[in-house]
Amino acid sequence: MNDLITKKEHLKKAIANLEEFIEGYKATPKKSIQSGVIYGFELCFEFSWQALRMYLEDQGFLILGGPKSILKEAYANNIIDDEKVWLAILDDIKLIYYYYDEDTANKIFLRIKNDYLPVFKKLSKSLDKEW
Repeated sequence: MNDLITKKEHLKKAIANLEEFIEGYKATPKKSIQSGVIYGFELCFEFSWQALRMYLEDQGFLILGGPKSILKEAYANNIIDDEKVWLAILDDIKLIYYYYDEDTANKIFLRIKNDYLPVFKKLSKSLDKEW
């Protein structure tokens, strides 16, 4: 249970940092700050799926596989409620790793700000209730 609490706290800090980067970019739209937003997004996703995995394991689920398996199981068990958004996040993570360019970065930045940050926050609140 201690690892679950630690992972939840890491997620909260990552979300707060991501919000700070987004606000910084709004004040000073620089590529370096946008890169910070994207890095913060990667951290939020990493902590999110790992926290979900730990939570599912704590509930007795044995899940083999990576983030996609975890997200599908979390959706199937009503832990997350928007599987499409979470799978879109996973797709954007892959884009960052394999096809990163300025146009891709700009599009992902907008999705982070408008679509992904709210689901990270929602997951964090949901995990607070569960843990």
